[in-house]
Amino acid sequence: MIYLGPDSVLSTAGEQVDNSAAEVTGKAEDVPANTAGGSITLSDDTAYGFGVYAAAGSLIDVSGGYYIDQNGDWTGAKAGEINVQGHSIVLDGELSGVSLAGYDGAFINLHASEVEVTAREMAQGGATDFFSAVTVLKELAYEEDGNRFGSLVLNHNRFSDDGFSHISLISTKDLTVGANVLLTPSTVKKLIPEFEAFANAGYPPSSDMPYDRYRVDLDQLEDSSITLKAGVSEGSTNANVDLNFTNNMVLTLATGSQVEVAPQGAIILEAPNINIDALVSAPAGKINIKQVQYATEEGGIQR
Repeated sequence: MIYLGPDSVLSTAGEQVDNSAAEVTGKAEDVPANTAGGSITLSDDTAYGFGVYAAAGSLIDVSGGYYIDQNGDWTGAKAGEINVQGHSIVLDGELSGVSLAGYDGAFINLHASEVEVTAREMAQGGATDFFSAVTVLKELAYEEDGNRFGSLVLNHNRFSDDGFSHISLISTKDLTVGANVLLTPSTVKKLIPEFEAFANAGYPPSSDMPYDRYRVDLDQLEDSSITLKAGVSEGSTNANVDLNFTNNMVLTLATGSQVEVAPQGAIILEAPNINIDALVSAPAGKINIKQVQYATEEGGIQR
């Protein structure tokens, strides 16, 4: 199991450098900065591991930074990527993948045994130390009859304030987007220090956002995507997966649900069985729906 405690911080966020006063003070050099967000991967790739738990208070940050030169001209950078894989996943902590307007928000890729996106309110796991996290994940990992199942259950607004432009959810078993769910990329962007520039551009901060963030419309995003895949085996446990069982898995978009990306974005739906009774929208973009059969006659994996 991988556990991130309440005070843990994992950050590959890009640098935020302001050299606008350098010419006046002579105290800073006008040099380039490392502003692009990096990547963070948490992977419980063991055959009998419980998964990944990020406690409330923890932070995983891959946000893009910015650079302001001696003339006050600013340049942003794209945010990075978060990858989490485990039999069960609990993300009670803060995730951040914001970028300035005009720059790509972060990718988040989550792979668990079974995945559900729901419109109902979600209670946090409540663990505050390693051992209580083990208990929570253990309860998720076993049914009463002793069979492993594992899970990742997300409220559809889980990433709405975090800046993620690209969302990928992958399950070994079924993946369900529940009734009345609205699954879209985050429309939250980061303010540069010179707020007036955004005010003049018509982007006042949102009242429900921290002081340094604001919302844009979905059609104002840069590149965006949503990927949903079911029946994909987990890491090094591939050799132990019953492929005939995996090929019975279903990707379901339930009645009243909506999966939408920004104009020219992409939506990818892939599983052995796909059940859609929902709105799937990518204006002027791409929608790829693919039924896949994983087992070959030789017992290998076929894509």
